[in-house]
Amino acid sequence: MRMKSLAKIFALFIIFAGSSGMISGCATVQHPGSISSSEYEAILEPNTKHVVKYSGLYNDYDVSAVLLTPEVARSQVDYNHGLYLWTEEKHKEEAQKVEEKLAKETDVFVSFFAPEKKHNDLSRSKTLWKIFLEVDGQRYDGVASRFKSISLTEIQSLYPFHTRFGTPYIVTFPVSALQLTNKNPKVTITGPVGTMDFTF
Repeated sequence: MRMKSLAKIFALFIIFAGSSGMISGCATVQHPGSISSSEYEAILEPNTKHVVKYSGLYNDYDVSAVLLTPEVARSQVDYNHGLYLWTEEKHKEEAQKVEEKLAKETDVFVSFFAPEKKHNDLSRSKTLWKIFLEVDGQRYDGVASRFKSISLTEIQSLYPFHTRFGTPYIVTFPVSALQLTNKNPKVTITGPVGTMDFTF
C-alpha cells in the first residue's frame, strides 16, 4: 500500500510539474522598453497603403507604401529593441538617431513589384518614375534608394506584407516628418506605366 501511495504521489508531482512547465513555456517576457509584434503592427497598419494596376488578367505593378511617421519610426526602434535585446544605452542611441532624422526629413518604405524588370528602377539615375510628396500645398521631390545588406527576413520583421517578389526601397523627402502630423500628406509615384497615389 505504501508503495502504491508513493507511486500515486510521484505521478501527481509529474503531472503538476509538466503543467507548470507548459504554463511557463507559453508565457513570454517582454524586454523592458520594447513593444510586442501585435502592438507594432497596430501602429504600422493605418500608415500602410496599397495600389495595384491590372491590364487584363495581368498586373502592371503591385506597390505598397508605409509613411514613417514619428509614431511608426519610434515604434520600430522599440520593436527592434525587443527583437535584438539591445542594451538600454543602445536603445537610447538608436532613438536619438531617429529623432534627428525625423527633424530633417521624411522616409517612405516602398515595396515595388512590376513584372517588367525595366519598370522596376525607382533608384536609378534615369528612372522612368517621378516621386513626390505633397502637403500644405507644397511639393517635395523624393530620392529612392534600395535596401542593401539586409535580409528578406529582417525586412519582413518590420514590413510583414513585403515578399520576395517585391523590391524594397526607401524614398526620402526633404521635409521634416514632424511637420506632417495630422496633415494627410500624399505621396505620388508616376510615370509612363501609370500613376500611384498614396494618401496617408
